[in-house]
Amino acid sequence: MDDYISKPIMIDELIGVLKFCHQSISEMFAEKCKNEPSLDWDRVGALREMQCDDEPDLFEELAEMFLTDVPLQAEQMAMAFQSGDREKISSVAHSIKGICWNIGAQRLATICLTIELNCKETSWQSMESLILESAKEIESISEILNTNFNTKTSIKIEQVALLASKKPYLVRLGGNS
Repeated sequence: MDDYISKPIMIDELIGVLKFCHQSISEMFAEKCKNEPSLDWDRVGALREMQCDDEPDLFEELAEMFLTDVPLQAEQMAMAFQSGDREKISSVAHSIKGICWNIGAQRLATICLTIELNCKETSWQSMESLILESAKEIESISEILNTNFNTKTSIKIEQVALLASKKPYLVRLGGNS
């Protein structure tokens, strides 16, 4: 199937083409994700260059925000998945995506964008794997931030069960030490 529709336009044909295009976009984002680093060091450098000497470190404040907020949001997203709440999943993925773009976590931002797009589909077969992938990426970014920057947030690993599949996955929950 391609994206061409001849006149007269039939509703069923239009719906089929739109579904095809949407799936193609989701696949494109998924492929793009595989090639992106967890953290864009050029973005980190750009944020650091904008820093004034007499102000708190902007990047480290954003990193603290990521470490504190995003793991809890991932847990909310997993619980929304368990209950089938697409609107909540989309909203939380959108929120995570925002902080990710700010700190240069493009891969996780792309995963969250894909989750947002998939929430609008009637079939969301890949949602569980995307949520699992986002949790792994959050863990990876958290490790990078804690290793390379002066972050003060300690991370504890907690298990969150995806009730729909009965498969546990790890999410890091932030807490101040």
